[in-house]
Amino acid sequence: MINPPRIMTTLGIVAYITSLLAFNGINIAQVISRYTNTVLVLNEKDSYKAFYILRELITRFRKY
Repeated sequence: MINPPRIMTTLGIVAYITSLLAFNGINIAQVISRYTNTVLVLNEKDSYKAFYILRELITRFRKY
């Protein structure tokens, strides 16, 4: 994911995203977070579900 620069001052955002995916039964093999980039390595079978969940999350946060 490419995040806006304000993510650098948003506490717990990676924890929130990974918890949301875990709560929905998605296993994350690896997380790489650097400045405004967050890379999540997932099993292919989980990728579509994760994409849908993250797309909904981004849509919700864009309203604020």
